[in-house]
Amino acid sequence: MSFTEKDLGTLLRMNKEGLISFSDEGSLEYTQQTKVSDSELQKENDKLRDTLDKLVKEYESLAAKFKEMAEAKDNQDNNAEIEFLKAENESLKKELENKESTSDSVSNEKYQELQAAYTLLENTATRLANENEELTKRLESQPQNTENVDSEKIAELEAKLETARKVFKQQKAEIETLKSTQGNVNVEEMREKIKAEANEKLKNQWLKLVAEKDKELENKVKELSGLREMEIKQKDDKIKELESKISTQAQSNLKDVPYGAVELMKKCLPMIENDLNPQQREIVKSKMLTMARDLTEVYENDYKEKKRKHSDKRQAKPSRAY
Repeated sequence: MSFTEKDLGTLLRMNKEGLISFSDEGSLEYTQQTKVSDSELQKENDKLRDTLDKLVKEYESLAAKFKEMAEAKDNQDNNAEIEFLKAENESLKKELENKESTSDSVSNEKYQELQAAYTLLENTATRLANENEELTKRLESQPQNTENVDSEKIAELEAKLETARKVFKQQKAEIETLKSTQGNVNVEEMREKIKAEANEKLKNQWLKLVAEKDKELENKVKELSGLREMEIKQKDDKIKELESKISTQAQSNLKDVPYGAVELMKKCLPMIENDLNPQQREIVKSKMLTMARDLTEVYENDYKEKKRKHSDKRQAKPSRAY
C-alpha cells in the first residue's frame, strides 16, 4: 500500500511534535498518548492512528525491500569481484604454463613465489565462490513476502558477506604485498629478460667456439705453412744441388764428350722425375736447357779456338824439301 505526500507530511509533523519516533530497526513508535476532549478529536485521532499504522507497514515493507536490494547489489558486486579474480587467476595460470617452457632458466625461488601467489589466488577464488554460493542459496530460500523477513537471518547474512569481503581484501593485500616484495614481477618482462640472457649466453658460447676454431685453424695454417716452407726449401736446395752437380759434371766432361752438357742433362733428368712436381720439373728442364746451350757455346768456342791454334801451328811449320 502506498502513501501520499500529505500522509508523509502528517507523519513528519507528528514526529516533530514528539508524538512518534523512528527506531533503529526501522519501525515507528508512539511517544505519548493524545488526550481527546471530544468525539471530533477522537475521530481525528483514530484516523491518524489508521494512517500511522498504514505508514508503519509501508515503511517496514520499504525497509525490507531496501535491505533485499542492498544484499542483491552486494551479492552482484561479490560476483563481479569473483569473476575478476577468476580472470586474473586464469591469466596468471597461463603465464605460469608458458613459463614452464623456460623454467630451466628461471631461478627456483622466483618460480616458487609465483606458484605460491597462484595457489593463494586459486584458494581465495574458491573460498569466495563457495561463500557466494551459500549466500545466494540462503537468499533464494527466503520467503517472497518481505514483511516476514527474519531480521536475524538478514543480519547473519550481512555479517557473512562482510566477513567474506574482509577476507578478500586481506588476501588481495597479501597478494599485492607479495608482488611488491618480488619487485612487481612481470612475467612477460621476465620472459624477455630470460630470452635475452639465453641469447647472450648462446652468443658468448658461439663466439668462444669461433675463437677456439679460429685459433685452431690459425695453428693448423701455421703448421702447414711451416711444413710447406720447409718442403719448398728442401726442393729448392735439392734443385740447387742438382744444378751444381750438373754444372760440375758438365765442366769436367767438356773436353772428352762433345756437347757433354746435353748428354749429361738427359742422364740427370730421370734422377729428378720422382722428386719434383710437374711445375718444378719444367723449371729444372728450362734451366738445364739454358745451361746446356751456354755450355755448348763455350765448348764450341773452345773447340774453334783450339782448331785455329792448331792451324796456325801447321802454317808456321816450314815445309820439307824432297
